[in-house]
Amino acid sequence: MRFSRVELIHLTVGGLLVTAVGVSLVVSSARLGLHTPLPLAVSAALFGLSFMMHELAHKFVAQQRGMWAEFRVYPFGALLTLISLISPIKLIAPGAVVIAGPSDIGDVGKTAVAGPVTNVLFGGVLALVSLPMSGLWALVLSYGALLNAWLALFNLIPFGVLDGHKVLVWNRVVWGVLFGLSLLLLGLALG
Repeated sequence: MRFSRVELIHLTVGGLLVTAVGVSLVVSSARLGLHTPLPLAVSAALFGLSFMMHELAHKFVAQQRGMWAEFRVYPFGALLTLISLISPIKLIAPGAVVIAGPSDIGDVGKTAVAGPVTNVLFGGVLALVSLPMSGLWALVLSYGALLNAWLALFNLIPFGVLDGHKVLVWNRVVWGVLFGLSLLLLGLALG
């Protein structure tokens, strides 16, 4: 678990951008009732935390497998994320973990799957904790579960540079099970 000074700056910028989009999403969804100060802050923090946990899971797995891995903000991705602050469509892609070094298809697949697995686990915990609750805090936690379900599902799309393509190439069964769990989490969070 090594971080360079440059990476810490990039993580801070990426995290702030994503958290700001989380605030804009909650504020634009006033019907949810999360726009009062404390629920807004918790919801935005869950949004930023979910993104950071996803990216750091990639980093830590890559480093465990002997690769160099650092988060980097991409200018175009940061711009799309900034536009999302005022747009009704929220695109959250300020950057990604860049990996380098000797690896095989298993290393790449296991590194890619770490992010969505983290979102499914974190979202599952939030959903389960919210089940016996009612009122505003149940809504905040189920909102966090919903965000994690969407993050996992989006990242599991088997296309281009998304995690789903790398996971599918590595292991179709793992991809299918994780995609199914993400859908289940989505249903649980919406229900």
